[in-house]
Amino acid sequence: MTREEFIKWAVGKGYSEDKFGHFQKMSGGKRYRLKLGRIVIRHEVRITFKDKSSPDEWVRLASLPWKTAYINEAGNLRKGGGCKVMASERGK
Repeated sequence: MTREEFIKWAVGKGYSEDKFGHFQKMSGGKRYRLKLGRIVIRHEVRITFKDKSSPDEWVRLASLPWKTAYINEAGNLRKGGGCKVMASERGK
């Protein structure tokens, strides 16, 4: 998968590019981010601490190496070897 193919897929799934070149979207009341690295795509979710003891932070849900990432027949981003559908894409 090329970076251009990935960007086309992400925009088609409702992600928008932020000022850092990552792709974000809201789904189910949560903010998800796809962080594009040189070797991997990181799928992350933004968490907020209820007691505000710490600032909000991104938590990695999955890492997909570029060389094994692909779009399956259902239009979901997958990792070769049978990983699960990304959390922000479940139920669609």
